[in-house]
Amino acid sequence: QGAVYCEMQSRENTPMIKGSREVQQHLWKGTNYVWETGGIMKDIRALDNDTIKKYHASYYRPNNLCVIVTGKVSPAELMDALEPMEAKIMGKGGLPELLSVPQPWQTPVPPLQESVHRCIE
Repeated sequence: QGAVYCEMQSRENTPMIKGSREVQQHLWKGTNYVWETGGIMKDIRALDNDTIKKYHASYYRPNNLCVIVTGKVSPAELMDALEPMEAKIMGKGGLPELLSVPQPWQTPVPPLQESVHRCIE
């Protein structure tokens, strides 16, 4: 919680972020894209360790893992390098049940219904 809070505190009130959040709230209204990926300070302040642990267990999971490999790499060597990590992950037991929260890319983005003009201070 502390590291995320410090990161968000250092950027949440900058003019660029304030403008970006306002656009985000209107452009992506009705979708999961309206949310700030790191959270917003007032919500982060209200978190407790149990909530953070539950979130981590639900979303920081092997089926959300993305490995990007670039350069000249032998596929066999890559698989050999990944095997110990896979064994460690699988050794922790079964995966927890997925939450019934749809992934953002599975939710259609509704068309804009109006023009929005705001002065951001």
